[in-house]
Amino acid sequence: KYLGGVLQIALGSLLQHRLRSLLSIVGIICGVSAVFAILSIGEGAKREVLAGIRQLGLDNIIIRRVHLAETQSSTLQGGSTGLQTADVRILRSASPAVVGIAYLKELQVRVSGPSGQATPQVVACSSSYLPFQEVALRSGRFILERDAQQKTLVCVLGETLAGRLGPQGKVGAQLRIEDQLFVVVGIIRGTGPVHLKKTR
Repeated sequence: KYLGGVLQIALGSLLQHRLRSLLSIVGIICGVSAVFAILSIGEGAKREVLAGIRQLGLDNIIIRRVHLAETQSSTLQGGSTGLQTADVRILRSASPAVVGIAYLKELQVRVSGPSGQATPQVVACSSSYLPFQEVALRSGRFILERDAQQKTLVCVLGETLAGRLGPQGKVGAQLRIEDQLFVVVGIIRGTGPVHLKKTR
């Protein structure tokens, strides 16, 4: 009976002051919605930042070549030719924490298309490079190990460059890079760089 009386008094007060009750309800709804909106925006920004960092490689170790002066080079190298492809086997066996190794080399080359020459970012890379970038193929395939073994001139293009090249940017087309013809075997989603495989 006591609880029923309290509810009756509360309901009567709400009906007596309808405008004030309505404004209070609207205020509560707006406040809760604002909190959820802020939390959602913060979570979205967090995921975007983590995705960017993850693409760079949260658990990747990157070894870069350092350009040295001639005197430094002769002193530090001591006859060493630097990292070689054969060193990959040694790195894999160095620690069980090493689950994969990829290598690439940035190239300054010209790409010829129907609209003239382009100078996109071009890299020569290993067949194991794609998983480290966490990007997906839109069509075709990526570079395979047999491409390196057979010294096949193939390339994979970023989606943006493929669109700019027109017919020459489609899978199966031939693309001139410097003075050699490469076969386009795949296209990567997004605005990724041109991925070039060239073995000599």
